[in-house]
Amino acid sequence: MANSPHGGILKDLHARDASKHVQLLAEAKNLISITLTERQLCDLELIMNGGFSPLEGFMNQEDYQRFKFLLLIYRVTCVTSLIFMSSYKLLVSFVTSD
Repeated sequence: MANSPHGGILKDLHARDASKHVQLLAEAKNLISITLTERQLCDLELIMNGGFSPLEGFMNQEDYQRFKFLLLIYRVTCVTSLIFMSSYKLLVSFVTSD
């Protein structure tokens, strides 16, 4: 029995339809050219073949800013929890030290 892909759907982004493939090649000729690092090429390949399912692409600026904000909230929550637990343990040890 095979495992289901994360998110329930395997995202295969290769253009397998011949007419769509030709259309995308024509469209690509009008796009600017960029040079990718080896790491970026690996990430792109994994997005295309479903290795990063259910992702369909890279983060845009808005997604990145939202992620940074959520990460900050997570970190503050973790630190606050640790401070509370430490304070609680100190209080319990103080009260029970008789």
